[in-house]
Amino acid sequence: MRVNPFSMTENNFPLEKILNCTPTEYCTQVEKKLSDYKLVGVHKTIEYSSQEMIIDAFRKSVPSNAEVVVNYKSHYAVSESYFIFHFGCKIRAAEGIALVPKK
Repeated sequence: MRVNPFSMTENNFPLEKILNCTPTEYCTQVEKKLSDYKLVGVHKTIEYSSQEMIIDAFRKSVPSNAEVVVNYKSHYAVSESYFIFHFGCKIRAAEGIALVPKK
């Protein structure tokens, strides 16, 4: 049975809170100051994976107390040997900045 990587579980950060705007743009929208947050870098890399798998792994890497993730980007890289010999390294990576409210 295949598990839906977009299904919400207790360890997955909500997709709707993963944004590609800047921290400043987000703070302007919610009328808060950037200094109200601790900025935490989130990065996840997986070899030989699908786009759904990297998103799922990234969601699980976000701190549980984060309000939102901004500057989200995902990347895909393939080694030259993969194109020639159909083996080699295929890597997917995702990164973003988690905004964690300061207490």
